[in-house]
Amino acid sequence: RLVRGVFEFDALGAHVLKGIAEPVDVYVARRERLVENRFAASRETGLTPLVGRTSELALLRDRWRQAAEGEGQTVLLSGEPGIGKSRIVQVLRDQLAADWNTVLISQCSPYHTNTAFYPVAEQMARLAGFAREDDAAAKLDKLDRHFTEMGMEVARVVPLFAAALSIPTEGRYPPLDISPQEHKQRTIAALTERVIATAERAPVLFVVEDLHWADPTSIETLSEIIEATRTARVMVLGTYRPEFEPPWEGRGHVTAVRLNRMGRQQAAEMVGEITGGKQLPDQVLDEIVAKTDGVPLFVEELTKTILEAGLMNEAGDRFILDGPLPPLAIPSTLRDSLMARLDRMAPVKEVAQIGACIGREFSHRLLAAVSRREPAVLQDALDQLADSELIFRQGTVPDAVYTFKHALVRDAAYDSLLRSERQTLHLTIATSLEADSTGIADREPDLLALHFSEAGMDARALPYWRVAGERAAARFAHTEAAAHYTQALASLVALPDRPERVDEEMGLRLSLISSLRILDRYDEALRDLEQVQALAIEHDRSAALARVHSLRGNIYFPLGNLDGCLAEHEASYRVARDAGFAEEEARALGGIGDAHYMRGTYRQANAHFDRCLAVCQSEGFPKIETAYLPMRATTSMYDFKVSDALRDCASVVEKAAKYGQLRAELISRNISTQIQCELAQFDQAEESAHRAMDLIRRIGAHRFEPMFLDVFARIRVHAGDRAGALENQEAALRIARETGIAFLGPWVLGTIALTTRDPERRREALGEGKALLDAGCVSHNYFWFFRCAIDAALDDGAWTDAEHHAEALKRYFGDDILAWPDFVAKRGRALAAFGQGERSADLVAQLRHLRDTAAHHGMIDPLERLDAALAVATAA
Repeated sequence: RLVRGVFEFDALGAHVLKGIAEPVDVYVARRERLVENRFAASRETGLTPLVGRTSELALLRDRWRQAAEGEGQTVLLSGEPGIGKSRIVQVLRDQLAADWNTVLISQCSPYHTNTAFYPVAEQMARLAGFAREDDAAAKLDKLDRHFTEMGMEVARVVPLFAAALSIPTEGRYPPLDISPQEHKQRTIAALTERVIATAERAPVLFVVEDLHWADPTSIETLSEIIEATRTARVMVLGTYRPEFEPPWEGRGHVTAVRLNRMGRQQAAEMVGEITGGKQLPDQVLDEIVAKTDGVPLFVEELTKTILEAGLMNEAGDRFILDGPLPPLAIPSTLRDSLMARLDRMAPVKEVAQIGACIGREFSHRLLAAVSRREPAVLQDALDQLADSELIFRQGTVPDAVYTFKHALVRDAAYDSLLRSERQTLHLTIATSLEADSTGIADREPDLLALHFSEAGMDARALPYWRVAGERAAARFAHTEAAAHYTQALASLVALPDRPERVDEEMGLRLSLISSLRILDRYDEALRDLEQVQALAIEHDRSAALARVHSLRGNIYFPLGNLDGCLAEHEASYRVARDAGFAEEEARALGGIGDAHYMRGTYRQANAHFDRCLAVCQSEGFPKIETAYLPMRATTSMYDFKVSDALRDCASVVEKAAKYGQLRAELISRNISTQIQCELAQFDQAEESAHRAMDLIRRIGAHRFEPMFLDVFARIRVHAGDRAGALENQEAALRIARETGIAFLGPWVLGTIALTTRDPERRREALGEGKALLDAGCVSHNYFWFFRCAIDAALDDGAWTDAEHHAEALKRYFGDDILAWPDFVAKRGRALAAFGQGERSADLVAQLRHLRDTAAHHGMIDPLERLDAALAVATAA
């Protein structure tokens, strides 16, 4: 029997066949060829030749040439639906077919916009050659073989991809003892490594279709790939609709191309290609050109609609109308045109509608289960849809997979259903997926949740939305997690009241708030906290109330709400202590320490960090302990307890990945690099700062960047590169302005004032920094700004200014001042007095004591001025 498909063949050589005089080459079908998108699936049946786009294709070929020579390129191809984005990608692939290269395709899906890694996971399944009948062991075998062939470390990367593909690895690989965030970042790194490894063998065209449907984690992955392939033989080619705003525009190796509509001549030429060169009546051609308005997909579909409508007869090299063109005979919209084609196919239309409810892509098995048609009837309908090129087919029955020619075709079929019909179909789809033996319900809970929600079955959708949110949060895919939790809450609200509903709602909202806080979506998080607090008070839920106060305090910290941060954490502590919730008590103690740190009351901060860590160690809360160790290290540093601070920092670096506390590692690396710069250990500081910058890029914590740009600047100053240091500092200031000037702005402005040799720039930096401090900032800004301002004034011989800055530093910290800020203030006052000519024995003794203090703690930077002053005093 005739089987439609795309196959790979083995040659059997020349054979003499009955009825044929000469020997002919004979081939045997070896296996079906896996294809990755709708155009690849339909290539064998022929496509309408591409019309126009000459300049766009020339640009793509030029960028490909650059990429193939090792200058990595990214091209972003945008345009409205139906404009031909995927078609031009296919033509480029066809043109490159004769070259030695590798093509990698990732197809984003509107049903998986919140499924982390979806398009790249699907790509990996294709590349590894997964089959429906493969069990977990077979899939792992294929992954092992694939990465062995790629020359990558199998034991390191296969468990990562197995997790992304929901393949269990028990008994084969040991569990990964890393945090969800580290797991996510390692997976992104492995995906990037795989692309680069492929490019070492042959130039790579990496295509990502329909970026407007990409999940946030895949966007993050693509960002890493785009950045990492600047010097690799890789061309990234992404397609998207205009509403998507790609985050990569403006980079030197990124080119944006907007596809415009066709002109009249091109539209007419395309019509001629579809009619096989036969001329249409002028009236009909004019209608097509006018109504399609230069959208290629509409031109193609409307022309086919008219050809199928029976309004014309063939007469040699042309078509002629049977009679006058009836009013409304030619549809006015693409949707009307598509529906006209479907309506003429009657029973076939119903199959298309069922497929449309499943999604842009649907399997034969699922379609058969939902449609409940006789196999022969269903196959005939699918063949008609494929022959009309409304859908494309890949594979053979029963494992065939079908894809709508375009999202607009799927939308037209879907929109033609009554709401009640849609709901019935979605329910049947969801229950069929739930019963699927391959475990899709476990792999893609968000897909089942979506179908149950569309079916109006909120009670059945709710647990799947919750599980989808939990899994996304566990992978640190917090944008996706927030979307799933929001859907879960919508499902819950639609359900009738029940006894457990309050706890369900509070649990979902607290999970949502945790993700929103990490995403810096503070306004939304605070609104949800108000709702949870009202429920917790009304229903006497102490644990939830303590968590509410703790989360609100955590949000107030980056917002600079000093009083609010302290009040909320103190409220959390009282509730947790009275109710006996040790874990919330530990969090609250750490939060109170944070609040005191913000306010500059470092002794109280240190005391609360100590209490927090004691509870963590006695009760066994390693994640909270790891989160607050770097804060204790911070206050230890300011108290000149350098060894204690470095010990805590080393402990955090060791534990951060294990317990998912990568921000804690960032803070630890900030403390350790600042200390290393003070000790003139610049090589160690530079290495640690580079690791911290990698962490920042991986977790998106860009507000921490200025801290480490400052480290690089200090290293450059030490090396004599003051201009390079200023570049780092000005870049740090730009980032501080973008991410919240009150967090690090004055600190950066102080370093600029100290580094620059331009008096006007120094004056501007000091003036702006002082104004920001007067408005209120996080406490570390006061120390670092005044420390730099004192030395800048000493550089200029502005002795009175140095005294004023020293007094301001002392006044800010007050009687609670710790050893290092106290040292900086006393040193500033003493050197200012010496600069003004004072040579008293008390002053010289104080200078000597300050010098001995710096030397005792290994602080190299403050010694030079103190040694110079003492040398002058001794000579006198």
